[in-house]
Amino acid sequence: MATLDQVTRDELTELLDHADAGRHYFKSLTGFLYGSDADSLEDPLELLGKEIGGYTVTELLGQGGMGVVYKGYDPKLERSVAIKLLAPGQHLSDVARSRFLSEAQLVSRLDHTHIGILYGHALTQEGLDAMIMAFYDGQTLDKVIQDGALTADQLVTICRDVIEGLSYAHEQGVIHKDIKPANLMLLGNGQIKILDFGAAAYLEQEQEDTAVPIGTTAYMSPEQIRAEPLTPATDFWSLGVVLFEAAIANGWIERVNAFTWAQNPAASSLRAPEEVERLLLAMLRVDPEQRAQAVRQLAEPTVPTANQVKFGFTRKGWLGVAGATLLSVAGAFAWYAMTPTALQLPEHRKLALHFDHAQPIEAGLASELSDRLTALAYEQGNVSYLGSFDGEGGADGTNPDGVDPASANLTWLLDLTDSEQDATLGKDQVRLSLILTETSTGDVLVDWQQIYPRSRLDLIPADLYQQVLAALAIEPEGLAQLTAQESITNPEAYAQYLEARAILEDYQSDMDVSQVERLDEAFTLAQEANRISPQASYQLLLAWLRMEQYTVSDESEILNDAIYWANQALATNGNLIDAYLVLGRLYGEKDQNGSAIASYQLALQHQPKNLDAYEGLARVYIGMGRFDEAESTLQQALVLDPNHWKTHSALGVTDHYAQRYQQAAVHYKDALALAPGNRAIRSNLAVLLVDQQDYTGVLQAYEGVADAQLDGFERLNVAVAHFYLQDFHQAVRYYQLALEQFPNMHGLWAQLGLSQVLAEGEASPAAQASFERSLTLAEIKLKDNPYSIAMLANIANCRSWLGQHQSAAESLNEALALWRSQSDETGSRLTRQVVSTGILVLERSGRRDAALALFQEGQERGFDANALMAIPYLSELKADSRFQSILNL
Repeated sequence: MATLDQVTRDELTELLDHADAGRHYFKSLTGFLYGSDADSLEDPLELLGKEIGGYTVTELLGQGGMGVVYKGYDPKLERSVAIKLLAPGQHLSDVARSRFLSEAQLVSRLDHTHIGILYGHALTQEGLDAMIMAFYDGQTLDKVIQDGALTADQLVTICRDVIEGLSYAHEQGVIHKDIKPANLMLLGNGQIKILDFGAAAYLEQEQEDTAVPIGTTAYMSPEQIRAEPLTPATDFWSLGVVLFEAAIANGWIERVNAFTWAQNPAASSLRAPEEVERLLLAMLRVDPEQRAQAVRQLAEPTVPTANQVKFGFTRKGWLGVAGATLLSVAGAFAWYAMTPTALQLPEHRKLALHFDHAQPIEAGLASELSDRLTALAYEQGNVSYLGSFDGEGGADGTNPDGVDPASANLTWLLDLTDSEQDATLGKDQVRLSLILTETSTGDVLVDWQQIYPRSRLDLIPADLYQQVLAALAIEPEGLAQLTAQESITNPEAYAQYLEARAILEDYQSDMDVSQVERLDEAFTLAQEANRISPQASYQLLLAWLRMEQYTVSDESEILNDAIYWANQALATNGNLIDAYLVLGRLYGEKDQNGSAIASYQLALQHQPKNLDAYEGLARVYIGMGRFDEAESTLQQALVLDPNHWKTHSALGVTDHYAQRYQQAAVHYKDALALAPGNRAIRSNLAVLLVDQQDYTGVLQAYEGVADAQLDGFERLNVAVAHFYLQDFHQAVRYYQLALEQFPNMHGLWAQLGLSQVLAEGEASPAAQASFERSLTLAEIKLKDNPYSIAMLANIANCRSWLGQHQSAAESLNEALALWRSQSDETGSRLTRQVVSTGILVLERSGRRDAALALFQEGQERGFDANALMAIPYLSELKADSRFQSILNL
């Protein structure tokens, strides 16, 4: 002390005063679960011989002022466990219970070799909370250090392993705050386990008295004793004190205070072994920033690793230590059943997820897990996610994408049970189970179950994801890792969000537009969730809901609202990849192609292997007629995953729009081989038959399928086939069925009107009403996109059929001017629509010369006249010799 300056000496005296006063108090308080002799204790909670969550309580291991730890036996897996409960009296306190459960939530975020394992949470018959933890057959370091049984090499290995575990916890945002020998468990194979995150949980809570330092005084860092804001460096100081005590016990350093030595290592005339001293000099720095930097700069160990160092403790040595069991980590309210840690997994994990769509909560949870698995598959080269499936795969054994679940090699089954299904559960409890099976054999690889209060469903998503990662032996990277770290801050808001998500999942599964009003209910729920606790995921759900509503309504206000919420989600979380994908799709709907391309490219910057982004980008290029760029984009996706059905389907669409029909058919069939039940691909094949004028083939494709089973696009395909087969009454019927699902699609109303003209005559009131409806919808949409060539062409068409020839000509001239200003790469479908509509409008207004001139211009720009010839009207024009001459050029 005499060698120190006055300021340092005064500070040291103050710290030592804290330590002396606190040491006696904490010695009695923190015999701390493990410091007292269990043989001398009575059973404070009278649990010996009883069952807790399926575990038999066999032995009292230790108790202290905060908690009691028992040893238990798991008859299902034939293993011992440790069971931690709040001490008598503590469980009556809401604050103590909150901290206890917070500890479980906190450590559930951690999954590391050197951090103990928490299996889960259970309730005693009296309703007491219990954490079920791994039972470790080892010794806590306080006993081992006292005996001086550790060599320098062993201590260095232990410290480096603890630093590794702590650094991992720090990366997850967790500071332990109570590192001491009693919280470090040494196993017989030399492995070290960090235990008891109770202090970390305590300081996670908002405290009125923030001046009270929490931890064990002798091991507190200087900043922790002063109750200053803590950084990860505080844990390294505590570990340094542990190593310092071991150095004293081994006689390498004289018995001086660690703080004194930190200020002046010459306070001890003895020197520790070189590697031990190097660690001490790094961890025992008074300044926390310098301490953290010094620990980061520690070189790789030059001594043998923990797997090489053998400690050689005997079984008898373990049994003499009270509290030689200890804790661990990982599940927020916790598991009472879990199987193996070492699974025989295929090198490439192809995953399928099954759940019951009829169970709303289960459907919402599965939908969230499905999103996380999708992100994981894009980050991991050895993981593919085939999608989610209803129950055991549905009646046809496929999901909405048409993928066969049997093509997976690993199958997850998610199941949620409540008290109505299982009387052993309390009315406010639910049990979640997640089972992993080998798909071909049905062998169960993991059977995990966990009970949650119904009011804390917010704890489930992270638990589910952690179970998946652990079972698949995966360390997430990039955005998948960020997804794993997302936290939910308000249980009430999450419950509202989950209900809204379940409604969306149910709607997307059936695509029953008669239920579209349920999306309004879901939107209200999601809005309320976001009002209570604004989160990017809630805002993204609002965008998704609006996007689904727009698909049916075709209303520009809904589309703009969807864009607003997607942008809000990105403002809240700029790493939310799905928000970029949604924006890309929405901007594409508005024909704002530059913004759509930028959105998809930003998604790829964040997640370079995201196949949905490649597919979305390609579809924008297709819509712009930039087929080479679309194909190049999709070829990149094909390199990343040659077996993704969406990529093959999009390649088919590219060739289809480019009128490369044979290649399109090949790609569509490749896609169907990967997703044999996919109705969208089958629908594209039907459109391909239409473009090849095989209208009978279209009807054969849907033969035997009831009208009610056809979705809107399939009804449209059947309507088009009947139209070109000149069965106009059937065309009218199927257009009307299609409009039941798409009541605000202006183009469909125009096609219905034309069919009604041909079936009933040009004076048909029904046809006039259809054209008027189409015109109204198109004029509304044109306000949002005044340069849409397709919209202007349809407006000209409707006005022509309504006898408004002058205004029809004006709209046509606008459309033609825009069309002519574009390059020759203009999409062939757009060219077909503009030229066909223009010829019709000009002919109907008595301007045949102009109609023929446009026909010739169209021919020069690649217009395919076959569709025009197939349309059963304009017979006088087609009979004109000049028309025939142009046609034969």
